[in-house]
Amino acid sequence: FALLGRVNGASSQSTIKTEADTVLTHRLLRRHARSTFDKGGDALEDRVIGIKVPGTAMIKSLVKSGEETLTKLATRSTSDKQKLTGNIFRNLNVGASKTKLLESESYQAWARSVSKLYKKRPQEDQAAMFQTLVAMRLWPTFWLKHLEKAQIDNWLAQRKTVDDIYDLLKLDTVDNIFLSPSLETWISYTTRLKTVRPHEWLAVKLTKWHGEDGLARMVAAAKSDTRNLPGKYTAMSVDHALTDSWLKEGKTLDDAFRLLRLDTASKHNVLENPALNTWVLYVKDLKEENAFPLMFVAMQNRYGDDVANELWRIYLKLEKGDNLFKNSALGTWTSYVNSFYKTGKKQDEYAAVSVLEKRFGDDMDLARMLYRAEKDATVMKETIAGLRSLQFKKWYNANMTPDIIPKRLTERKDAING
Repeated sequence: FALLGRVNGASSQSTIKTEADTVLTHRLLRRHARSTFDKGGDALEDRVIGIKVPGTAMIKSLVKSGEETLTKLATRSTSDKQKLTGNIFRNLNVGASKTKLLESESYQAWARSVSKLYKKRPQEDQAAMFQTLVAMRLWPTFWLKHLEKAQIDNWLAQRKTVDDIYDLLKLDTVDNIFLSPSLETWISYTTRLKTVRPHEWLAVKLTKWHGEDGLARMVAAAKSDTRNLPGKYTAMSVDHALTDSWLKEGKTLDDAFRLLRLDTASKHNVLENPALNTWVLYVKDLKEENAFPLMFVAMQNRYGDDVANELWRIYLKLEKGDNLFKNSALGTWTSYVNSFYKTGKKQDEYAAVSVLEKRFGDDMDLARMLYRAEKDATVMKETIAGLRSLQFKKWYNANMTPDIIPKRLTERKDAING
């Protein structure tokens, strides 16, 4: 029972070869511990079959029986000895070495002490230690850490391919692979095998089965799940691998739009399509500094000014109310709009002001907002002053005399902002 028992210097070296392995498996545990044990023992039993490491048969039996059976096994120990096992654990401060439990001197000293305590009944020795670890909420961490490494070592010895392990972990049967705890195990194995780059491999595999738009939806779902950070980061890496492959193949902005099936979306739902995030990512990679003007033109040509302006608002994170004038991205947006409408086919010097007037109700509503914002502004003062000057110029060219403006301002109440 090496996993629960003592670990001498030689076995410690063979079990944990490098610090990198320890870091790798510890990362895996953060994802696997809760999901695996919440589901019971059957799924994990399937994953340990065939692993020939000391104590595996015992572990398989324990997992299959479930935590309830394990606890019953532990209660066979006499209550006095069980209490003493826990006391020794606390006195040696074993729990302080949560990430390197089996390597710690305190754990090995505890294991030796408990072994002597249960010298005539070694099975009760293991059960008592297990019960203590359960009580201290430590058993999933150290157990999974070494079982995970044992699995990967065994697969490497058997020369399993990345496809073999992908199928073995049943990753082809889940709705969203990025939400599966088994994905991190596959990535760890693939990383150690070094025959393929895991994220590039997944990008090809998943687009083949789900299409580019399907992969984009899976990525968006994973990114929105804040409880699943490993899955989120893997999804983002696969998304980048996909757009990198498009860059290498020379895909255009419109090519990516069609691959993601955004060309089939209506103007009413295109901005809510998860695949749009991948398209924006690709355009940024493709054109860098000119990305937003190009996106604006593409959306304007397909869906009109309203959708194009809303796209900019969303991806520049421009709020609809007063906070808009506190956002530094407003300056970026204003520069883009002014540049685009001064040089484009639809030349309009006042485009930025016109868009904001429409957003806030009309020109008087915007005038009030700009007046209040300029009084409170610090970083954005120059941008706001520029917008006010542009609006005054627009009024002047529209032959709006100075005496009309105060009347209009007092006649209307503030509009409720977006």
